[in-house]
Amino acid sequence: MANRKYDYSKDVQPTEATSEMAKTSEIEEVTAVTAEEARRQRLEQRNDALANEFRRLKPEIADAHKKLESLIEGIGAYAGTMQNLHDLLKTSFPIRFAENDRQALLEEINTIVDNAISRIRIESKKADKDIRRNENRISMTQTTFWCMIALLLILATFFALVIFANVKLIHSDVLTQISVVYSGLTALTIIIAAYIYRKK
Repeated sequence: MANRKYDYSKDVQPTEATSEMAKTSEIEEVTAVTAEEARRQRLEQRNDALANEFRRLKPEIADAHKKLESLIEGIGAYAGTMQNLHDLLKTSFPIRFAENDRQALLEEINTIVDNAISRIRIESKKADKDIRRNENRISMTQTTFWCMIALLLILATFFALVIFANVKLIHSDVLTQISVVYSGLTALTIIIAAYIYRKK
């Protein structure tokens, strides 16, 4: 009886479990507070960004508001002018159209509108064709064009001088024929290229 020792482990275990639960709850509270703080910071950043954006757009909004007010005033004045004109026409020119006259007027208006639409379509097709044609063209300045012409004239002169020197120095009929054929083919190639460029 005197040799039996008391086992305190059963008393210690509940105390350790309680302390662990307290630590866990404290960690959860800290995590919740941290998450709430992060969410609050995100909301503040978003609100600051929205406020900065509003301050940046405020002059544009004010300008658009002024333009809208002036437009509304102009529309009101225009509506009043049109109403006055309508009243003036009714009092000054009390014209009454018969049914035949009204029908003839509508047909005339429809004819005018159809002609206008046809012309618009024709002009639109012409514009599209010109746009497609101009897309394939190479644009150059006037200085570039005249420099290219001068360069071609210099090359043509050099080519003519080379042919003349070869014919005079070598006195070959074959060389003369080759030069003539080459010149003809070159001229034909230039003509065909210009024709194809014009057709585009």
